Amino acid sequence: MNPLSHLFGRPSRQLQTYAPVQILDEGPLYAVGDIHGHLAHYDRLEAAILADAHARGEDRVRIVTLGDYVDRGPDSAGVLDRLSAPPPPGVERHSLKGNHEVMFEQFLQAPDLNAPWLDMGGRETLASYGLYTDQMQTVPRHAAQMVQSVVPQEHMDFMAGLPLAFSTRTHFLCHAGVDPMRPLDEQDEHTLLWIRNSFLNHEVPPDCVLDRVIVHGHTPCKQPELLEWRINVDTGVYSGGPLTAVRLDGIDLPCVIQTD
Repeated sequence: MNPLSHLFGRPSRQLQTYAPVQILDEGPLYAVGDIHGHLAHYDRLEAAILADAHARGEDRVRIVTLGDYVDRGPDSAGVLDRLSAPPPPGVERHSLKGNHEVMFEQFLQAPDLNAPWLDMGGRETLASYGLYTDQMQTVPRHAAQMVQSVVPQEHMDFMAGLPLAFSTRTHFLCHAGVDPMRPLDEQDEHTLLWIRNSFLNHEVPPDCVLDRVIVHGHTPCKQPELLEWRINVDTGVYSGGPLTAVRLDGIDLPCVIQTD
């Protein structure tokens, strides 16, 4: 488990309840990995997705972003602007919450208690709003007001309303992964946002428990992982990798789309 999950994903009675899962209707969709403030990459990838869908004769394009829109990259504010705004005609955007949105929200509420977020890419996020940490250090008692004054309410509302998981007949989409020993309707929020090793190292497809392919990000890999029971589309755009999407239709093999 990521040790930072104990700082920013503190288990509580609420977190231990089963996370609600939103059901998406059937049809092709495109799942996008962690964006981390790279708006230009996302815009190019969305254009490539639209081109792919139109080449296939699709008149409805569904894009699912898997969380981690902020931190590390140069334009977290721009990414939240884009995803919280109405999409182009014919496009549906469905966005999930990632652990970095949770850390950002907690910092907005109590900067002094959640300062470790700054070293996890938070400084870059604040800079994208025109706020630099040395400004907050001059009057630390006013840090919360300073941060909240530059982050639009629309961005806060967008993050607060993000769901934790989507499900179709064939796929279960979340940010980090799932507990492979528990049914999909018995996953908790902390797991969906933070799990790593116990999920990634589970080599045997758990057919007796999980009845869908898990589509996730959270853990960067050099190439997208298209395994029998899980698909990882986080290819580390924040560290120079491409931004990756995968087309899923429940019929054909997954198709990878990437932009550098």
